[in-house]
Amino acid sequence: MPGASDSEVALSLEARLSADVRTDREILHAIAARGGPEGARAVVEYLQRIAKPGLINPYVLRALDVSGDPKAATVLREALETDGLAPEVQAKLLQLGAQPGAFEITRAVIAMDRDGAMEDVRKEAITSLARIGGEEALAYLLEKAQQPGTLGGHAVTSLGLLGKSNEKTVKLLIGALEDGGRNPHGGIFE
Repeated sequence: MPGASDSEVALSLEARLSADVRTDREILHAIAARGGPEGARAVVEYLQRIAKPGLINPYVLRALDVSGDPKAATVLREALETDGLAPEVQAKLLQLGAQPGAFEITRAVIAMDRDGAMEDVRKEAITSLARIGGEEALAYLLEKAQQPGTLGGHAVTSLGLLGKSNEKTVKLLIGALEDGGRNPHGGIFE
């Protein structure tokens, strides 16, 4: 739709969505690829209203740029902060935000790793933090990696997915590697 604004395109395509993930995949991908806050809103609301959001492939969701569009990131952050979402919806929202440099949602993603949340959601939050990267996400992952148990181990393995790095994050990683012998996960850092 050349010449149309992102918002106009998102609204026009959103009207064509049904509740069938199989038939909506191409339209949803087009909305996400066009992006903007209206595209983000349309994708988020779609995830919240369909019966089986787990059927949506992550590549469809990652077409929405939340790392380079602060307004789209705000829509996603507000959705992540919404109480009462089904775990499957939470996991898909986390996949949507798992983009290198999506720093604006880091705190909302960290908040998803909390007691009482489903383990799958917590693991998805940890994975998303690794993909987002940055100092705050890395510091959280390194702290989490020191904890015993499945989630601590998942934090360790997620470090291999680390997104955007800078000099500070590299120094944090080097420090963690130097202290690897004290990690409760059997020296995984070694």
